[in-house]
Amino acid sequence: MAAGESMMEHISNRAKQQGALQDLPIVLRDLQRGLEYQLHGPASSGLLIDGFWKYVGIGLAQRSLQEMLGFKEAASPSLLLEVRTCFVSEKVAKSCGQFAEFSHLLHDAIVGTQEFANFVSWLDIPNRTWTIDRVYLNGVLPAGKRYGARAIAEHLLEPPLLFFQSQSSAQIGSFLDSMPDLEKLVVSDIVNCNTYLLMAVVGTSEAETNKKVGDVLGFALDTELNAAGLSRKMLFHGSVLEVFQSTVLGKMASGALAIWNEKLNRAIKMKSAEVVYGAGDEEIFGQRRPRMAVIVQLMEEHSEMRAKRRLGTDKVAVPKATEFDLENPTSPLEGMGACLEGVWGRRHSRVQLPAGTNGPHYFAGLSTAMTCLLHEMQVERGLSCRATAATGKAMTAVDRLKSQRGSTDRVLAQLSDLVQLAFGLMEKGVLKSRHKEVLAWHQEISVGIVLQRGLVNDAIKHTISTWMGRYATVCATPDTGYHVLIDKLLKSILKVIGLASEGLDLSPQPDPFGKVERLERCSLLLRFKEHIGRERGLLAAKGESRWTEEVEDRAKRIFAETTDGTDELLQSILDDKLLGHATESKALVDALTEMHGFYKKEVEQADFRIPAEKAVQWFEIFTHWIQFAYDHLQTELEALVEDLPEDNIAQPRVDVDLRVTPEEDAGGLYDQLRQSTNISSPETIFTREFLQSDPQVFFEAMQKIRADDVSPTVTHQFIKRLQEKNLLQRCYTQNIDCLERKVGIEPHLLVECHGTTANAKCDDCRKVCSKEVYFRNETPPKCSCGGSIRPDIVLFGETLPDSFQKLSKDDFQAAAREKCCLLIVMGTSLKVQPFASLPKLLKPSCAVLVINREFPQSLQLHRQVRALRSRLSGTKLRRHVFLAGDCDTSS
Repeated sequence: MAAGESMMEHISNRAKQQGALQDLPIVLRDLQRGLEYQLHGPASSGLLIDGFWKYVGIGLAQRSLQEMLGFKEAASPSLLLEVRTCFVSEKVAKSCGQFAEFSHLLHDAIVGTQEFANFVSWLDIPNRTWTIDRVYLNGVLPAGKRYGARAIAEHLLEPPLLFFQSQSSAQIGSFLDSMPDLEKLVVSDIVNCNTYLLMAVVGTSEAETNKKVGDVLGFALDTELNAAGLSRKMLFHGSVLEVFQSTVLGKMASGALAIWNEKLNRAIKMKSAEVVYGAGDEEIFGQRRPRMAVIVQLMEEHSEMRAKRRLGTDKVAVPKATEFDLENPTSPLEGMGACLEGVWGRRHSRVQLPAGTNGPHYFAGLSTAMTCLLHEMQVERGLSCRATAATGKAMTAVDRLKSQRGSTDRVLAQLSDLVQLAFGLMEKGVLKSRHKEVLAWHQEISVGIVLQRGLVNDAIKHTISTWMGRYATVCATPDTGYHVLIDKLLKSILKVIGLASEGLDLSPQPDPFGKVERLERCSLLLRFKEHIGRERGLLAAKGESRWTEEVEDRAKRIFAETTDGTDELLQSILDDKLLGHATESKALVDALTEMHGFYKKEVEQADFRIPAEKAVQWFEIFTHWIQFAYDHLQTELEALVEDLPEDNIAQPRVDVDLRVTPEEDAGGLYDQLRQSTNISSPETIFTREFLQSDPQVFFEAMQKIRADDVSPTVTHQFIKRLQEKNLLQRCYTQNIDCLERKVGIEPHLLVECHGTTANAKCDDCRKVCSKEVYFRNETPPKCSCGGSIRPDIVLFGETLPDSFQKLSKDDFQAAAREKCCLLIVMGTSLKVQPFASLPKLLKPSCAVLVINREFPQSLQLHRQVRALRSRLSGTKLRRHVFLAGDCDTSS
């Protein structure tokens, strides 16, 4: 509770914050706040229990067994699918209001256990591992009914759609039908006393056991042996697997396998087991014991034949692998891979949280991040097609595919943060409940990607000999093929762009800045880009195959679906006022026309094969054009952000001195925090919510931005010189390092847009104090009112200072614009709103000098707007002057 807040006030305030969580029972809301995906229910299918409501969820999460076992030096958590089922008694689920909130807080404080049964598992398809993480009845469900085994088995047995928040998509088959065979089952962080005690002494001797467990646990051991139906002889001389299968959790895991085998007519068996211990500890029988996990190796009879039937490879002869010369640049697969690494390998800059906290700004930022995911998925599709066609030495294609999957996962993780942010905005009333359905795409596509990767892995392992067979497996598999997933994402992007455009004035007359046309162009560019991407995937899947080998009607239909409409699309590209005159577009038209002609020639002439160097050339042209279209799309989306009404809500950078590494760069602040905290989006640390939830990590991050020992640079001296010559009208800075103050800029000429570290303040009562009160402490300091003290900087989501709001209007708008004849932009990428939009308010006759490492793309958009205003008003447009380099060295 906040300082000075009574229990009833605390309960009332909590109740007001439940907007986005009101569909969940009170007992699940705290759980939901800590999850990276959404729970929904009550579910009406799968395992249902009389008197209980069932809530389910699925989504990407970063987890690792090493982390769960308490290893501090564990590798970065993997991106996995987490599946969760919760059961709440009907009486508790229906309770609501302040009394129910009070009862929940009382239970949590006194009893300390969860008021719901909780079953959690992780699915790591690339490593073919299924981890049982939580099987907690918590006294809510009765024991002895096999509820644990049934609920856990359902995670892989039922269609994934059961766990989706949205029920709108087509039904996907069960995980077990859609994925490669499991190789490992892990029961992690064992706290069940029966399982822990027996697995702790299995394979030891009587003497070792007495020494390890002592007299008290020795008595408990006999009790647990009786419960498991084991003798001491079996415990000491039996296999680890035999003993595990007799324990409580072993029986639960065996029960889950039995359900799978019965329902799917499978033969999955446990092969062997081992016990591993962690660095952390748990309380077992009142004593602290090392954390434990059991890793079980799985096997299945006839798995090879089942995989071939699923892929259709049991009906065709597998050709002898072709030996490719990696040094030969005419090898089509290697040439294509090199092109993807070179052109597509240019990684996107890290997706930033959207500026502002109003709906249109959020969705504008989300649309940009979603197009980044679209781009990564299109790269992954091309490499998947190529990897399934690769044989012999060209199997380096698999390594490139693995690397690309990591890139896609990073973007997915960032998008998870953005989607999760949406539900916090719903709680605050910024977004509406109607927006929830628009965000459901994330779960469906995340699950689909993981399932499809499993299928692609099988296709790589079990060679598919036909061109269209490979292409169909990668791209046209129902529900999870890349074409299907990308089509879902495209439609979702258009919906999100539509929600962003709700902040625009789209009245038909006048529309001088082309806002309506911009929305149409986004749709057009997305459609163009995807069609060419499919043609590129078709070419990548071809490998050494000939079109004459394809005889099935389905193959012909898939080929026609990919290539039909290409001529009309090419004509549309040529007719486009921005794309049509580009050299990339003309090269694309020539390449596609030639390629289709060569496809036809292969059918007509038995002795003709498409030259390898031609395949590589076409592939490169397609790849360059897709990148070209992507750049245009990003420009349109950034222009959309520019058109949105400005919001005086900050998404500040945490800049320090100009000589310090920018926070987004390798080695910068965000990179350091990402490594030290394992938080995928360190930007979230700089929020009031994070300050309140984890003040220690916030405090440690603040210590990293201190600039007490940093002196003003030549650039600061230059600004001081302008002041001395009475030429400086105002200095707007995003930096929080106080260097402008140190060099002597007058307070009335200085606007510190994102605050300053010169002072500190209480986060609750806003009382201001010296920075020493904060920075000279070893632990997070508290105010006399009980609130947290923090530097006087603007955190994400906070309003910018009054000085910015007042003076920016006076300096840049209305008649006061005539005061400014030169704007100097130095050392900023102009990516942060609303600071980045100030230049677009300039009159056309104001000159602009930019001193920066790169010319800010948003400034180019501002120039387009100013140019149009200049033409409409007849005012002369002063040009931009750009000096490339660091501020202190450019001349």
